[in-house]
Amino acid sequence: MMSLPSSAAGKSVSAVSRAIPQDRSLEVPGLIHFELTTRCPLHCPQCYNITSHHKDLNFGLLTNYLQEAARLKVLYIALSGGEPLVYPHLTETILQIRALGMNSTMATSGCGLNEKRLQELAKAGMGWLWISLNGSTEEIHNKSRDKYDDAVRALELLQKTDLLYGINWVARKDNAHDFPNLVDLAKKYGVKAINILRLKPDSHKQVPDLLDGPELADLAAYLKSYSNPAHAVYIETCFSVLRTLVHRDRYQGIEAGCAAGRQMMAVDVDGNFRPCRHLSFPEKGLSIANYWSQSDTINKLRSTEENVLDPCKSCGYLLNCRTCRATCANLYGDFNAGEKACLVWQAKVAD
Repeated sequence: MMSLPSSAAGKSVSAVSRAIPQDRSLEVPGLIHFELTTRCPLHCPQCYNITSHHKDLNFGLLTNYLQEAARLKVLYIALSGGEPLVYPHLTETILQIRALGMNSTMATSGCGLNEKRLQELAKAGMGWLWISLNGSTEEIHNKSRDKYDDAVRALELLQKTDLLYGINWVARKDNAHDFPNLVDLAKKYGVKAINILRLKPDSHKQVPDLLDGPELADLAAYLKSYSNPAHAVYIETCFSVLRTLVHRDRYQGIEAGCAAGRQMMAVDVDGNFRPCRHLSFPEKGLSIANYWSQSDTINKLRSTEENVLDPCKSCGYLLNCRTCRATCANLYGDFNAGEKACLVWQAKVAD
């Protein structure tokens, strides 16, 4: 999940059910994440979206959702898959997003990206392109993702364009030590930003390389000392444990912690609404506006502060952190579970 500008996060809910606490979310989603397709030419070890049922999001349905999003004045539309580059209506989708006055952002492996396709995307009005790259070398990258060469080739091509582009780097135990080298690689290819993502449970609801312990502490220490506006480093809202280790109490209110149901929502390939693509609580038959204001799942997400379990419940950083609900639900089997291997909480106990 991407962070939203502070100007967007300043709004509060004005038309929600009484059960939802006030000032816990934006009035409308700041970002809507669309799963365009489940098809992908890669077979990445860490993938959480492995399926034998390949399908694409119905373009007519997507168009209807984009039009409603524009009427609601949603700021950002995020596109992903599968591999979004194989979606047959990708160019038309980006054209619509721009024509409707919204901003697009897309995550891709870079597989199949060439100069002609980049020119097509640029002409359509593509916003940020995020290239998925998990290591500065092929050996490190291939521990969790496929096609290192395609990702690097995409960065080489993007360097010759005026498009905005960055790297999506998933933090893991097996690549955390490599992050400074990844920063150097990013500088080499003129990358504008690196987005640090939390490792989500895979297709078996497991996280065998979850970044915690001393590796997480070392990464946090590096990020505390890092400062280079030309090559910015962001920590996604899902990775609130790392954000809190690095920034402590910088993020508060709507901007703090898990953004699902507070800053953003998702639409899966079947057209179902979800709080985020990692939370398996699909709902259908509602408008975006009604889902945002009436969904029971959204209600629960906005009540995390009251219902979360230990160690989060007793942690002094709860209101700054509010860790990823999807990870806790998948790993611990409870929507309101606390983050059991949390350095923020452990540091608090030590203090």
